[in-house]
Amino acid sequence: MKEAYETSIEMNYTEYRKMCQVLNGRRIIILAIIISGILLASGLFLLIMGSSVAGGFFLVLTAGYPLLLWGVFTHSARKSFSSQKLIQNQHIRYEFLEDHFIVYTDTSRAEIRYPMLYRIIETKTNFYLLLGPNQSFVVKKENCSGELTAFLGELRKRHK
Repeated sequence: MKEAYETSIEMNYTEYRKMCQVLNGRRIIILAIIISGILLASGLFLLIMGSSVAGGFFLVLTAGYPLLLWGVFTHSARKSFSSQKLIQNQHIRYEFLEDHFIVYTDTSRAEIRYPMLYRIIETKTNFYLLLGPNQSFVVKKENCSGELTAFLGELRKRHK
């Protein structure tokens, strides 16, 4: 690659929430399944043992727990986004070069070498370039050229 590829994104709450879902979604789903399974087993056990009120209560908890967990996750993401004034509605521009990429925001500039990336996640709509388990850069595919999308896809494959 000789030339630089450029793209940009407006970091708003919708993009931030999508990023949080990608980074934390699997853990939340696994947690919901495990705890719902425990609640369901407890409810069924109590029903079999003859305690219909307690058993029914646990079965209601089984149905409500995933919804409660989703509500807590959404509230947490909104609270996190509102507490980080630097990223709210921030225009972020990326320049991808052969061995590193440069991130430009209204307040800063950073150069990141590709080997420093912790992980690269690709979804249908975005690439997430992770510096660590909870810190990432969002690259929106619809704002990328075909060459940049192919470059990031190859980078993801090499980075596994």
